[in-house]
Amino acid sequence: MGKMTQEELADEINISVAFLSRVERGNAHLNLRRLTQIAEVLKVSPGYLFFNSLIFLATPDFMYF
Repeated sequence: MGKMTQEELADEINISVAFLSRVERGNAHLNLRRLTQIAEVLKVSPGYLFFNSLIFLATPDFMYF
């Protein structure tokens, strides 16, 4: 998985950077379609995003994007 900015990811799945930022902070939620789109762009499984986001919440210095 290569490095990708919020702007690039947001453009790839047609959402705003502001919304993506709120999702990363836990202030907004993705539906299954958007989660699947992000996983496809990042070439990982949706489960990887879900379970690693739980690690992210528990470990503030862990970044998954």
